[in-house]
Amino acid sequence: MALRLEQVVRRLRAESPGPVELSLSGLAPPGSARAGDLSFVPHQRLRNVLATTSASAVLVERRFAECCRIAVPIIVTDVLVACAQASRWLPPRSRLSDARTRHVQDHEAVDRSAVVASGVSIGRAVTIGAHTRIAAGCVIDDGARIGSFCDIGANVAILGAATLGNRVRIGANSTIGGDAFTYVRSGERWLKLPDFGSVEIGDDVDIGSSTTIDRGAIGHTTVRGGTKIDNHVHLGHGCMVGEHVAIAAHTAVAGEATIGQGCLIGGGVRINEGVVIAEHVRITATSMVTKSLPEAGVSYSSGWPVERSATWWRRVGRLTAKARRTV
Repeated sequence: MALRLEQVVRRLRAESPGPVELSLSGLAPPGSARAGDLSFVPHQRLRNVLATTSASAVLVERRFAECCRIAVPIIVTDVLVACAQASRWLPPRSRLSDARTRHVQDHEAVDRSAVVASGVSIGRAVTIGAHTRIAAGCVIDDGARIGSFCDIGANVAILGAATLGNRVRIGANSTIGGDAFTYVRSGERWLKLPDFGSVEIGDDVDIGSSTTIDRGAIGHTTVRGGTKIDNHVHLGHGCMVGEHVAIAAHTAVAGEATIGQGCLIGGGVRINEGVVIAEHVRITATSMVTKSLPEAGVSYSSGWPVERSATWWRRVGRLTAKARRTV
């Protein structure tokens, strides 16, 4: 459903110098927006795209309104809140939404040599390559693309128009391409931001059982070729994992983090949002990574080995007492 610019401005309680009759029919990030789309620039680092985006209108803070060269600025107080609100009226454009606009369910792209168990749910515009095996209970959502010689375990969900390369193995009960955990607070309420990205898995990637890889909020979540991921691992929205990385069980990686090529990530590691880890870094088990690690080939640790509780608390007491004396 298309809305006029004046309708969007009124609903958002915003202001705009643009023509009130301008028609808006979709919501998209600035880099992929087309004519007729409403876009948004939530961060200062993205302001340069205001001069080049093809969007017809852009949600911006007042200080960036003059940077708009082609798109009409819609001036709001909080861009992310306005984006979440606008997604209720204008459909977000993504690979998944494109697949869902197709009216005919098309299974022609499932190769004849693929082995698909009974009861598997296959959506529209799905591609499944040669000699791929898909076990019972799987859900292959609209727009998913699965390469050749893949092995998809029981009850796996491949959502969000995710793309899998060749020879990908996924253990049972995993979810690839689930919703990004992206919310913005408006007063006492949490509003869900739309997901524009998907998931892209390279060739020869192994993913263990009960692992979750969320789709990107704006760009794609990417796992490059040759990477091995253990059971019960979580990759948040927009993560980028390089080639030939190994990630052990129970590791959690927050959104937009980057793990360089050849890294070894131990079990139970926690990696903060937006952290960038250089190539061939080793992080030992139960470590917490709160800042970027720019030096390649280095080993990092922060987990404390278990010891008797009385010894542990004496050690903590000494550390905190020392900290007080040095302040």
